[in-house]
Amino acid sequence: MFYHEYATDSCKYYPNLLKHVSIKVIEAANTILAPFDKVLQDAAIEQFDKKMKVRCPLAAKFLPSGKKITELLLHRRVKEVKEHAIILDSGEEIPYGMAVWAGGNGPLPITLQVINGLGEEQAKEQNSARGRIAIDPWLRAIGGDGSVFAIGDCTLMADTPLPANAQAASQQGAYLARLLALADVAAYDSGGNLLPPKRDLQERGLTLPELIASTATHSRDFAAPFQFLNLGILAYTGNQKALAQIQVAPGDCGRLDVSGSIGFGLWQAVYLFKQLSLKNQVSVVLDWIKMRAFGRDISRMGK
Repeated sequence: MFYHEYATDSCKYYPNLLKHVSIKVIEAANTILAPFDKVLQDAAIEQFDKKMKVRCPLAAKFLPSGKKITELLLHRRVKEVKEHAIILDSGEEIPYGMAVWAGGNGPLPITLQVINGLGEEQAKEQNSARGRIAIDPWLRAIGGDGSVFAIGDCTLMADTPLPANAQAASQQGAYLARLLALADVAAYDSGGNLLPPKRDLQERGLTLPELIASTATHSRDFAAPFQFLNLGILAYTGNQKALAQIQVAPGDCGRLDVSGSIGFGLWQAVYLFKQLSLKNQVSVVLDWIKMRAFGRDISRMGK
């Protein structure tokens, strides 16, 4: 959601053109940012609907009083995109100069090739997987006889849908590394059926997930399945505001929902923490300071 930054920076260089700018966000659903709680969704919608505060005196002379740069159109479907206009399913016609389409991603060719190569067992799962690789709780691709693993948003774990984000994929990667190092992932019973991965029998204590799994399976021989730990989700909404939904304890009561400037502070803290080195952290902080002091670096065409 770049509109506030666009207006703030562009008014310094093109104050007389800002009055011609109009950004319309068209969404087929009746809300935005669906993974968040409704309270946070409403906060994001409210920010879209706010009138822009112009801090540039020069641009204020050209802008009509109360002009809104952005408009959020919910529950609208695009029927057709013409050369100079977008046609909605309601028949409404919206003229445009530039259209940006964000329609989601389909499966990559390599994913479809893997699915086709996994045979009938995988094909049966495609009614629910729909172009994603169906995996079992130990991240083994169904139909791969324990020798094919898949992680990330190209997969679907039966009965346990995971968010298609880096947080889930990162946890899956760490889990799979431990599993391959400490378990026999392709063990079969006497009938030729693929068993859950068998953990090694080295002299070491059970971890908490392994202890829970051993209680459920009545055996200490099997490795614990993958368990996703939802640490929360963040979204920057522009104008130095963000949404933060942080899981600080199990259950709905242990979730912290914040928005606005406090959410932006949490977003910055997490963003900074996730940098891989101290050098990157210092570089990011200096960039933030420079942007606050001088604005964003945008190009200006000469006359």
